Amino acid sequence: MGAEVIRHSTALVPLAPARMAQPAGRVHAAFVVHLIATRRELPQTRVRRRVEPGEAARAYQARLARPAPRPVLSRSI
Repeated sequence: MGAEVIRHSTALVPLAPARMAQPAGRVHAAFVVHLIATRRELPQTRVRRRVEPGEAARAYQARLARPAPRPVLSRSI
């Protein structure tokens, strides 16, 4: 038989069952208000709404037409 090298494992192995996370309780009021305002299509939520598909496509095309900035390369001595 040949000599075998036994290596120590660095694998992470659970020693105890994982604890289930408890719910944090109530949701944040600002989040709920935002959901309600969006559902009702209130004016303050319309400003941040998506643009029309044609306008979005033009914006992407304009970005693609410009060359990407070249990375700055430097060498330390």
